[in-house]
Amino acid sequence: MDAQGDWTSTARGMWLWPVAILVGFPIGGLVADLVVDGVDSVGAALAAGLIAGAIIGAAEWFALRQWVSWLWIPATSVGMAVGLAAGAALADYGIDRGDVVLIGAVTGVGVGALQALVLARRRIPGALWWGLRTRLPGRLAGS
Repeated sequence: MDAQGDWTSTARGMWLWPVAILVGFPIGGLVADLVVDGVDSVGAALAAGLIAGAIIGAAEWFALRQWVSWLWIPATSVGMAVGLAAGAALADYGIDRGDVVLIGAVTGVGVGALQALVLARRRIPGALWWGLRTRLPGRLAGS
């Protein structure tokens, strides 16, 4: 494949990733909410995180599959489950704006850390900064 073909596939993949996030988050959140019906305990947070994370991870993997392995899906799912459980417990399962920001930040760190490990396995430069660069800012914004 020539340089133009490589650039075109990279540009398309990078464009698809934010679309995958925009589609995956609401669908994953909706399915998790329908199944779990609220995060009010560690068990509920773990279950909701696993469900939402699997859907979000699958959507992201579909867009990024040229660059990341299938391990992206379980990494996103487990990272979201552990992060959501820790964040929700730290916020005492509250839903005020500050609580949601804290939950989102802790969840983002959990997801970003495990996704960084997937990237590091492929020796992708900057893999260890993945969580801070791509996950934490969005989480602090409440997304």
